[in-house]
Amino acid sequence: MIHFSNSVTHRLLEQLFHLQENSEQTSSESEFPVMKIIMTEQALVAYLFVSGLNLEKLDIQLVSDTIQIKGERIGFKENPTKVHLQERFTGHFHKIIELPEDLDTEQIEAVYQLGILKLTIKKLIPVPIKKIQIKVK
Repeated sequence: MIHFSNSVTHRLLEQLFHLQENSEQTSSESEFPVMKIIMTEQALVAYLFVSGLNLEKLDIQLVSDTIQIKGERIGFKENPTKVHLQERFTGHFHKIIELPEDLDTEQIEAVYQLGILKLTIKKLIPVPIKKIQIKVK
């Protein structure tokens, strides 16, 4: 087991590298869609590689301090007598991205282009520290 000092970083890297020990998902389910999550100075950006996915079957929700992504990838319609090789996952999937506290969850953008879904969540603008003067009466 790899341990990281920052708990938010740890959770994000667990999700990214599938280090969770007690996953109930099969290998194919837990790997689709493949994700890349980065933190910039302005936002958290998650790239989900969802080629071949019907966007009508995709559901993205903000639930408490997580983004939950559910969907279904439908397989090909042929009825083979035997599957020789299948490397493409089909079926239902469910991904959860735990969010750090410093994000503005009112500013979430989801853009799909060329098989890639890009989720951008802007960081909160920090409130500057203001010294309070004490009045003497």
